[in-house]
Amino acid sequence: MLGRGMKGFTLIELMIVIAIVSIMAAVALPMMSDYSKKARAAEVPEMLKVVTQSQMVFWEDPFGGDGKRYASRIGTLRWSTTLRTYNNGIPIPEEADDYTAADGKYWLFDAQNDLSCSDAEVVYKGIASALPKYPSEVPADWQTGACMNNTRDLHHR
Repeated sequence: MLGRGMKGFTLIELMIVIAIVSIMAAVALPMMSDYSKKARAAEVPEMLKVVTQSQMVFWEDPFGGDGKRYASRIGTLRWSTTLRTYNNGIPIPEEADDYTAADGKYWLFDAQNDLSCSDAEVVYKGIASALPKYPSEVPADWQTGACMNNTRDLHHR
């Protein structure tokens, strides 16, 4: 209840405030979506560096690649993300070495012995790759995935 001398808001004032807040939300939400997608793509280079380092160790291991090959499955490297799952949510068994891809939250990470990675003009041989699990959740230029070669150069496929 309003006391003497106090005024409330008129309907037109409330409508103006609602319109201003709506306009601000309409501008902010798409921008936030873009920033979220870019943040999701930011995890890929660092993760691929770690897989690549594991591949280098495998190459040099006399019981692994013996200086002749890289691992063709990420399970052979015993590498996984903190989710400890593969193939979209299946838990990784403790001593498994036969899974092909390790789940990230938005990416599937893989190891390859000989992977074609094409830039706009050049085809590289990659040893680590990442593919988006949910393409709509990553920027358009990352939707085909990325790979890293043995010099740790990152390339979009």
